[in-house]
Amino acid sequence: MLSLQAAAHGGSPTCHDHGAACTHEGTAPHGKGAVQAASALSFVENRGQWPTAVRHAAAVPGGRVYVEGNGFTWNFVDPGSLRDAHESTSPVPRAVLGHAFRVRFLPMESGGTRPGSRAAQPMAATAEGLERRSHHVNFFSGSDPAGWASRVPVYGGVRLQALYPGVNLKVHAEGQTFKYDLELEAGVNAEAIRL
Repeated sequence: MLSLQAAAHGGSPTCHDHGAACTHEGTAPHGKGAVQAASALSFVENRGQWPTAVRHAAAVPGGRVYVEGNGFTWNFVDPGSLRDAHESTSPVPRAVLGHAFRVRFLPMESGGTRPGSRAAQPMAATAEGLERRSHHVNFFSGSDPAGWASRVPVYGGVRLQALYPGVNLKVHAEGQTFKYDLELEAGVNAEAIRL
C-alpha cells in the first residue's frame, strides 16, 4: 500500500516514481530528492489513514512507531529491500524485509483473573495530542477520496489518558529517540502497571 504524505508548510520530498511526496507504510520519505527525517519525532494523528487501533504514529529511524490505546507497535523495514521493491519494473511484487513488534500494557487483575486473560477488561485509553506543531500533513492513498486524509494535525507528543485508573502515559521524543513516561496520581499503586 502506498501513502502520499506531504508537509503543508514547505518543500515536499519527491518520489521518483510518483512525482509526489511518498512514504511506504512504516518508512520515512525516500527516492530521488527525499529529505532526511526531522530532528525531532512528530506524532501524526490518525484520521483514517491507519487501522482504527492506531491513535498517532511517528516516523522513527528505520521505520514507524504506532501509538495505540494500550501500547505501541514498532514496524521496521530493511531500506535496501524497500528500495529494490520500489525500483523494480517486474510485474511480480517483490518482498520487503522487515520486522514488527508490540509492547502492550496489560489490563489490571480483577476478581482473580490473570492480566491479559479474556475475562480481564481491555484498556481503551483516550489519546490527546501535546505540543501541536505549526504544520499538518496530507495522506492520499488510492484514487478514492474517501480514503484520503487532509490537514492532519502533527504533535510533539501524545498523552494516553486513563491507561489505568489514575495513570496516564505520556509519549514524547528526545531528538529521534522515542520516550514514554508513566504519570501517576498521588496514591496510585504502580504495581498495577504490567507490560
